[in-house]
Amino acid sequence: MNNKKLAAFTLVEALIGVIIMMIVIGGIALSIKMGIDMYGRAEAHSELINGMRFTLDSFNREISPMLSSTKEIEILSYDNADIPAVLSDDVHYLYLRDGALTHRSKDGEEPLTGSEYISQVLFSIPSAVDEKGENYTLAMKLIAQHTRYGAVHYKTGVDKALYNRPDKLGLTEGTILRFKFNEDEMLNVLVENIRLYDGAKDISNSTNVSKGTEVTASYDLKVEGTDIADYEDTSIVEWYIAANVIDSINISNEPPGTQNINECHWQLVDSSGTPLTGKTLNTSEDFYLKHGDSVTKWSYGVVRCRVTPQISDTAKNIVGTGEPAWGPYAVIIEKKDSNKGGKLWPEWFEHLSNGGQTDDFIENTKDVTIGVSTETGKKIVTLNPGSSNSGSAILADVRLSLMGDERFYSRGEHGYETMAITSITNYSIIVDAEIVDTSGYGILLNGRVAYSNKTPKDYGYMFQYDQARKTFLIRLFGNSQQAQKGNPDFVDLFGEQEALYGAYPERALADNNGIALKDANHANSEYIIRGMQNDKFRLKDESATYYKERKRVLYTILEYYYANEDKTKPHYILRMRTLKDTDTELNKMSPARRSEVVKNDPWFIGADFYDSEPIWFGDFVGSPEEKSGDIYINTVKNFSKDLNNTKIETADYKKNRYPMAVHDEKSSKNAYAIYRGYDLNVWKDLRAKWGKEPWTSDQNLQETYAADGKRYIGVRVWGSNTTTTGVRFYEINIAPGFSIDELRAIMPKGGLLYQVEETYNMGDWNKLNDADRDKMFNWQKNHDGALNKIFAGDEIAGGGNKASDGKGNNSKSGKVGVGDIQHVPGNCTCSMWHGK
Repeated sequence: MNNKKLAAFTLVEALIGVIIMMIVIGGIALSIKMGIDMYGRAEAHSELINGMRFTLDSFNREISPMLSSTKEIEILSYDNADIPAVLSDDVHYLYLRDGALTHRSKDGEEPLTGSEYISQVLFSIPSAVDEKGENYTLAMKLIAQHTRYGAVHYKTGVDKALYNRPDKLGLTEGTILRFKFNEDEMLNVLVENIRLYDGAKDISNSTNVSKGTEVTASYDLKVEGTDIADYEDTSIVEWYIAANVIDSINISNEPPGTQNINECHWQLVDSSGTPLTGKTLNTSEDFYLKHGDSVTKWSYGVVRCRVTPQISDTAKNIVGTGEPAWGPYAVIIEKKDSNKGGKLWPEWFEHLSNGGQTDDFIENTKDVTIGVSTETGKKIVTLNPGSSNSGSAILADVRLSLMGDERFYSRGEHGYETMAITSITNYSIIVDAEIVDTSGYGILLNGRVAYSNKTPKDYGYMFQYDQARKTFLIRLFGNSQQAQKGNPDFVDLFGEQEALYGAYPERALADNNGIALKDANHANSEYIIRGMQNDKFRLKDESATYYKERKRVLYTILEYYYANEDKTKPHYILRMRTLKDTDTELNKMSPARRSEVVKNDPWFIGADFYDSEPIWFGDFVGSPEEKSGDIYINTVKNFSKDLNNTKIETADYKKNRYPMAVHDEKSSKNAYAIYRGYDLNVWKDLRAKWGKEPWTSDQNLQETYAADGKRYIGVRVWGSNTTTTGVRFYEINIAPGFSIDELRAIMPKGGLLYQVEETYNMGDWNKLNDADRDKMFNWQKNHDGALNKIFAGDEIAGGGNKASDGKGNNSKSGKVGVGDIQHVPGNCTCSMWHGK
C-alpha cells in the first residue's frame, strides 16, 4: 500500500492570506466611505448655500423694509434669555436661536426661512454719527455649519443701508439686533395700473395678439411712508402662461395635463430653465414652462405678468418691497397674413373674454372657458353648461359690417353666375367644434330676439348637431322655449314625438329590396350620417365615433319672403355639409397650390374641403323629375363614380324631392333615399305650437320679425348630470352665402330676396350716400340695389325686379333644383373656387 502525501496550506500561509484579504477589503471599504463622504460633503455644501440664499432672501423681504424705516437701532451682546418675553408694538429683535436666525416681535418668534444651518451671527455698525452713508450701514455676517458634517461651513454677509438715519444705541458689534419699527411709519411700496402694450397700443386683456408681438409691461409705482431722496425702481417682473383666460391665479409645479391645463399658470423660463424677468416679453420664439426641474414647450398661450414692487438705493440695496400684483392677460394667437376668413369669431371671442351684455351679443351661459390651442394658436371657446338641461346660449347680431370680406369676395371675381350676393339674409356659418362630454350643440339660424320684462327671448329654427339623436334635424324655438312633441304637419307620418321641421325622408335609406340601412333610432324620419357619404366622402358612420371627432360644419342660410305676403313673414332654406380639417388639407398641398387656395378661398369651404354630400331643409326646388308612363323618375347627382345619375322611381310628382344614393361599405350594398323639403314658415310653425300665447299675435310677430329687425346667430349647448366640459368651439364665422346660379336654381316659385336696404337697422338708409354705404358695407348700387333682378334671367345691372319662377329662372347655366348645384365628378361648377 502506497501512502501519498496530501498538499495543504500551512497555518502561517493561511494567516498571511487572511491578513492580505483584510487589507484589500479595508481598502475597498475606505474608498467607498471616502466616496460617500465626498458626496455627503458636496450635498451638505449645496444645502448650506441654498439655506443661506433663502435666509438672505427672507431678510431682504421681511426685515430690510423695516430697517429702512426704523428710528432707533441697538446692538447688544448678551444671552438670548435676557430678551424680554413681552414686547411693545414697535420693538423687534433679531438673533440666533437653536441654529436659526430668529425674528421676535409682539406676535412671538419666527425663524427666517432657510436659516436652520446658521451657527454664528454678528451685527456691526460704525459709531460715527456724521451724515454719511457709510456711518449708517448695518453689517450682518453669517456663518452656516452643517449638523452632520461639522467641517463643512459657509460664510457670507450683507450690508443694509439705514435710510432713516436712526439713533444708534448700545455696542458697535454684537450678536443681537434690537430696533424699533412702527407700521404707521413703514415704507410701503405699491404697484398700480399694470398694463400691457404692443408699442403704443394697449393690448391689456386682448384676445388678438399675434405671435411675434413684443409685449411690454407698464405700471405705476407708489411709495408711501418715509421720504427717500434717491431710489430706483428695481421691481421684479415675472412672466407666466396658461392655456385659458383664468380669473384665479394658481401656479402649478406639475407638467401641463388634462387635469390642470384649464386651471393653472406656469412660470415662463428660458430653454435652460432660468425664469424670464423684465418688462418686455418677446413672443416670437417658443415658450418654455417651468415645472419642477423640467420644462414643457408651447408655441402659443395666454401670457400675463406678475410685478413685485421693490425700490433700491443707488448702491442696489433694497429699500422697500410690497405685495406682488398680477397684471392683465394677452392671448397670443397665430399670426394671420390676411383679415379674410371671418370677422365674427374675433368679436365673439373678445366679448366672451371681457363679459357684458350688449345688443350685438346676448349671453346666458353657465360657465365659459376662453383659451387658445398651445400648438396652433387658434382660439378656443368652451361652453360648460353643467348639470342643468337649460344649458348655455350665446347669440350674436348678424351685421353687414361683419361681411366686408365676404361681400367683396363675392363681386363676380369668378364669373357672374358664380357670384355670391352675401347679405344678412343670405350667408354661411362655419362652425368648428368638438363635443366633449355632453350630447351636442344647436345653431340658431338667423333667429330673432324679443324682450319680455327686459329679458331676451330667442325665436326661430335651430339646427341640432347632437350625438344623442344620432341624426340631423331642425328644431323650433319660440319665446326661448323648444317645441316639444310633434310638428302637427307630421303627426300622421311620425307620431306626436317627432318635432321635425324643414325635411323628412319620403323613402328612408334602403337597398333595392327595401331593406333599411339604419344607424339611428330616427332613421325613418331624419337625415342620417350614412346618407351623406359616397365614393369621395367616406364618413365614419358609427354615430359614437362620428360625433366625438372635432368637425367643421358649413351651414348656408337663405331668408326670403313671398311676393303675395308681407315682408315680416320670412321663410328659410338651409344647406348643411361637413368640411375637412383645414390644416390637414393645406399641409397636403404644394406651397404654390396652398397659396392659390388661400387667396381664392380664405374661408376654406370650397370643394377642396368638402367632407360630405350636403343635406337640405326648407321649401327648396328639388331634383327635376322625368315622367315615364305613370312613373316619375328622380336622378341622383353626387360625387360618386358608380351612383351618380342613379334613377329612383316614384309614383307621384313632388316639386321638392332630394334624392340621395350611397354605396354602403358596412353592408356592401347600394342604398337610396328620397328626402322631401318642408316649408320653413316660421309664423305658421310658431302658431301651430303656441297659437294661444300672446307673443304669437299678429302685432308681436310683426315686431319680432320686422324686415329691418336684428338677426342673430345663436349657439346652444345642453347639459346633463355628467357634463363638465361641454363643447369646445374653435371657430364660428361668417362666410359667403348662395351664389346667383344657386339662388336661381333653388328659390321656390314666388320667392323674393330681401334687399339690403330693407334689412338695414342702424338708422335711415336714405340718409347714407353710396360712398358711405360702400365704406360701411361694401355696397354696390348696381348689385345690391336690385337683387331680385336676378330672377328676370338677366345680370343684376339689367332687367327688372321679378319673383322666382321656381324653374331655374332661365339661368345661363341651365341649373334647376338642388341636384344641379351639387359637386359632381367631371362637371363641377361650385360657387366657391374648387381648385384643379
